[in-house]
Amino acid sequence: MSRPHSSNSSPPVSDASADREPIVYRLSEMSGFAFEDAVETLFDRLGYDAEAQAKTADMGRDVIARSHDETLVIECKHTKSSISRPAIQKLHSAAMTFEEGDEVRAVAVSTGGFTGPAEDYADELDDTLELWDYATLVEHARAVDVYFTSERQGTSYVFRGPEEPTDELRQSFREEFVESLESEPRSLSQAVEIQHDGREYVPAVLVEYELDEQFGTQAYPTLYRARDRGRHLVPLEEIPDKERDLWRSTSFTVTCSDELKGRPPSSYFGVELETFEERIQRKMARRHSTTVHYEGRNNQNYSKECEVEPDDIETRCRQVLLCRRYVRMGAGPEDYHFAVSGHRDQPPAIVEAYGLERTDAGRIRRGDDGILCNDCADIESERAHPPPATCDECGRTLCHRHHWPYPSKWPLHQPSLCAPCYRSSAERDATLNYPMGGVSLALLGPLAPGLPWAIAGRYLGGFLFFTPFAVVLAGLVHFGPSATYGQTSLIAAAAIWILHLLMTWHWARRLSTHQHNLDAEELEDYEPEWG
Repeated sequence: MSRPHSSNSSPPVSDASADREPIVYRLSEMSGFAFEDAVETLFDRLGYDAEAQAKTADMGRDVIARSHDETLVIECKHTKSSISRPAIQKLHSAAMTFEEGDEVRAVAVSTGGFTGPAEDYADELDDTLELWDYATLVEHARAVDVYFTSERQGTSYVFRGPEEPTDELRQSFREEFVESLESEPRSLSQAVEIQHDGREYVPAVLVEYELDEQFGTQAYPTLYRARDRGRHLVPLEEIPDKERDLWRSTSFTVTCSDELKGRPPSSYFGVELETFEERIQRKMARRHSTTVHYEGRNNQNYSKECEVEPDDIETRCRQVLLCRRYVRMGAGPEDYHFAVSGHRDQPPAIVEAYGLERTDAGRIRRGDDGILCNDCADIESERAHPPPATCDECGRTLCHRHHWPYPSKWPLHQPSLCAPCYRSSAERDATLNYPMGGVSLALLGPLAPGLPWAIAGRYLGGFLFFTPFAVVLAGLVHFGPSATYGQTSLIAAAAIWILHLLMTWHWARRLSTHQHNLDAEELEDYEPEWG
């Protein structure tokens, strides 16, 4: 199963059918009838409605598997010898005479393979007859978490990590992630619903190694001792580094192990295990090889090459299944999906987040606090989107898209409001409804203090600015610019004019900010998506 790696992609597990336990069948312990039951289970997982037939007198029809567009007549042969052409002809005849119509195909499943004439016969019949040897059976089964092990075929060892029970997983997820969110006025218990939404298993190879090699001379038997032990985890599908580190330190329990009588096991994960062992042996050998310099008993300096050989390193290779759980978190109109890795020994770690912005998902995964927007149910990291994250009037938690800077009357104060509080405040503030825009005020400001205020209808403000300005100008004319009183009047007039200009500029900015909010964000028509 392929997995997206973008934070905004859809989650790979979205239905209950994907939440299935892996099944391991040991062919060395199975009878022919048990093999038929295993094939029935396999085709059920492949999407068919499969049913094993009577154990005797089945007319060559061991399993019948139906789908919406075809019917499969399946013959199961759990034998060491290859199936010959006459047996395949009998199966094909049984399929063609089946009572359900023309859309019928025959499938022969044999752990012992097929003879050359049987394969030639199947090729002649094209799509109406399909042969599954052991390799084909393993390939189809692996896609739906069904694994067949066979001592004769050389497949062995499946290990799984300890999984956390579903109820405990939900509680751990709530403690590790949900409780770090801020939500007002809705409480997190009311706003957030957590459900387990399935699981999948990622195949991986775990190589455990151990080295204990001593180097020396006849006179100095222990010049250098190379000692090391550890493990390397190699997932066969791409996974995040955080998930790899988590599983590297855990312990795995044996699900199935076959005695192979000294023969090295091959892999039904599609890789040769010996390749991984050799790679680790070469890597560790290079790391621990060194040159030792020492002084002999004759006071002469010597050096000795201590070269670790790959064969000096003992390795054990295991095929393991890494369980990845999926959690759906519902919040109002939004659904968020998280891929969680972990086991009973430690809290779950969020390795993928679907539906969140990449920056928010990454920061919240590392433990940063976040907010749950009570207008649209978006989740954001407080560090990725710095405050304000709440409405300054009602205290509602808001994402960066749903709070607006309110044009304050005071230059050093900039409140942030939600849409209802913004509209309510704007209705109470009559100055924001004047028709004169910010550019016009900025142009009229230098003409005369109080003039734009009077034009805008604020006559008292215009009077308070214009009267002192006119008085000091009269004093300047009366006393002259060279007199002390004239100079004082000039300074006072300039101060009044500058103060008026600054207040006019601030007023113009308030009107411009308000108009920008109304136009760019459609503030007048906005209604919260989370009713």
